[in-house]
Amino acid sequence: MFPNAIVYAGKADAAFWLNQAEMNKVPTEKQKFFHDAQSSMNPYVQAGKFKPILGDTQLAPGITAVDAHGHTPGHTIYAVESKGQKLMLWGTWYTWLPSNFPSRR
Repeated sequence: MFPNAIVYAGKADAAFWLNQAEMNKVPTEKQKFFHDAQSSMNPYVQAGKFKPILGDTQLAPGITAVDAHGHTPGHTIYAVESKGQKLMLWGTWYTWLPSNFPSRR
């Protein structure tokens, strides 16, 4: 955990991934995804440093959370804008990065 961090994520994702009843609905071999989400997010939730967001939300000047549900119930991508340029960031790309570039591990 990063003690000074505040984590912003889709409210629907939190309601799904952090919910024991939802986890119990999936096959045992897929419950690892729930455990991973819970182990990484629960410390922030318990510390009051998790902020669920709904829809498109400006987090800071030039940084906007963009609703992109479908991949997951509350999937969010992030737009970073400065000087007329925009960079879109999304979580799935980052999870695959180490497997695409093994020399960067």
